[in-house]
Amino acid sequence: MRRKRKRSVWVKLWLQCRFLHWQYEQLMKELHSEDVSAFTNFMCMEPQAFHELLTRIAPRITKQDTNYRKALEPGLKVVITLRFLAASLKGSYITMT
Repeated sequence: MRRKRKRSVWVKLWLQCRFLHWQYEQLMKELHSEDVSAFTNFMCMEPQAFHELLTRIAPRITKQDTNYRKALEPGLKVVITLRFLAASLKGSYITMT
């Protein structure tokens, strides 16, 4: 019979501190309010289209927080996915400015 290994850590320490160091909310606020062209370049879509997409799919991708970790925000998941798709369409991440 295989012995179960006791987990010492459920979530890495640097992931627990992500809310202290995470810049997602600040970046999105600044891009949306101050520089719409930079937002469009960063997200490869207009701010209105991004917010419409987010409001449509947020209920489907929202997860519950657990005792062990906080769930990622739906907006962050959409940003990560769009950046990944845009990078693959443009050939590489480096070409995106």
